[in-house]
Amino acid sequence: MVSMLVSSGADLQSERRVAREFVSATEREHGHPILSDHLRVVLESERDIPPDLVIGRAHHNGETMAVAMAAPGHGRHVLEVVVPHAHVSTSPTGALAAQLISAVGEETAKVGAHALTWWVSAHETWADTVALDLSMRPERELLQMRMSLTADHRSEFASIACATDSIDIASDLDAALRVNNRAFADHPEQGGWTSDDLSRRIDAPWFNPADVRVHRRDGVVIAFCWTKRHDATEHDELLGEIYVVAVDPDYHGSGLGRGIVAAGLHHISAAISSEAMLYVDASNEAAVNLYTRLGMGVHHRERAWVMHLGASRT
Repeated sequence: MVSMLVSSGADLQSERRVAREFVSATEREHGHPILSDHLRVVLESERDIPPDLVIGRAHHNGETMAVAMAAPGHGRHVLEVVVPHAHVSTSPTGALAAQLISAVGEETAKVGAHALTWWVSAHETWADTVALDLSMRPERELLQMRMSLTADHRSEFASIACATDSIDIASDLDAALRVNNRAFADHPEQGGWTSDDLSRRIDAPWFNPADVRVHRRDGVVIAFCWTKRHDATEHDELLGEIYVVAVDPDYHGSGLGRGIVAAGLHHISAAISSEAMLYVDASNEAAVNLYTRLGMGVHHRERAWVMHLGASRT
């Protein structure tokens, strides 16, 4: 019989280590990353564990069968589930995942969360069936957009990019955090970042300050385009990601958004890869239109399912 172990609170070091080892092994089996950065930085960071983090683990005879984690976002917890290969809707691991999600949901309600948002990747076809069985409702759709960067693109982006340079870790972090939180005031994952949230990402092995392109006005950061390198996998070649684009709302409508994105794409082309990608909410028509005009196209779609918890669950 499979058993469920669900834990929360700050004293999760051993469970975090077991979960990290299981996720790494499963990702090697799949041949590509599974976790989003929102969960990965919490799982892999050496900093203090958020007190309302929840980790669930299904196990049998000492062997971990599946892991689910719920980490605090902006106003609700973000859920991710890692199971061995389960690329078809009839996979028996779907039932296992449903049990684990229910157990994690109960624990997450105990730490005061009212809802879980579960991001499901395009290849996880089993997950939609599980979400419906758990009375979750679809809420958001995320587009992954890509483009191949040519010499002509690099020249074009150089001509329309705003002036940028590398972020200065010693002096720019407070301003960058302020811009991020103003730009994403209502965003469930990106908004409400603390200095620890930012520091966990800066501590990550992939972080390179040269990849964070900042634009200053009167010496103060008012916009940035954070780019990121993704090493080649079994499924993808080397990719450069536009990881975060943030413009202080006081400067919306000035064309700065287009300029800072162009600066990021130019940097990717010059320093990271000839293939660029990003994620954007499908409902953000202005951003989708901007990226389309710059030459990007939709590669695949991902979906967010929401489970209401505790007294709010109907």
